Amino acid sequence: MRTKTLFLTAAATLVSAAAMAQVVSVNVVGFVNVDLKTGYNLLCNPLAATNDTVEAIFAGMPDALGGSTIQQWDAANQTFSPNIATFLGAGTWDYAGTSYTIAPGKGFFLNSAANATVTFVGEVRQATSGNLVTPLTPNFNFIGSQVPMAGAIQSALQYSPADVGDTVQLWDATVQHYNPVIYTYLGSNTWDPSEPTVGIGQAFVTLRAAGGSWTSDFKVQ
Repeated sequence: MRTKTLFLTAAATLVSAAAMAQVVSVNVVGFVNVDLKTGYNLLCNPLAATNDTVEAIFAGMPDALGGSTIQQWDAANQTFSPNIATFLGAGTWDYAGTSYTIAPGKGFFLNSAANATVTFVGEVRQATSGNLVTPLTPNFNFIGSQVPMAGAIQSALQYSPADVGDTVQLWDATVQHYNPVIYTYLGSNTWDPSEPTVGIGQAFVTLRAAGGSWTSDFKVQ
């Protein structure tokens, strides 16, 4: 995959070994601002935080969003998980268990208490030691790109349908329901009515005939 432009909202800092005889790695860090509508927003985490907990992913969550909640889809059981994380303000969350994590590539609903901007901070994930892989199950999956890129989900972001007839649907946060357009895969990299596109940090719903994975070989070169 050719290197794509990263739509970070601040200039990314390249941490490289330029002063050394050999450059052994390149890390790209920065932040991404995602606008939230009051109510439900279907998101994914576009950067790698220090870990996959809500405390790390939403380290910059504004206190004005106290009462906002996060809920994830349980793809194995094809239902929403009853474990809901509630933001209490001051970087504190309430949930069942000792931690609440969101796996890379996993879509989730953030029910925002107000119109606001949430800032994701972290490192750009790269396929430097193996591809970036998001596991997928048959039937419904709520997923998003592991890298901070916008574009067509197959030709730009490397999502692959399992079979002809697989579908994708987007969430419209402005009107608070699923977009009525259902994108259907026709085979040979063709979609009806067109190939769906998503923004940075935006997740989508896919209905698949079979399981598999979303595999990306994205690298910053």
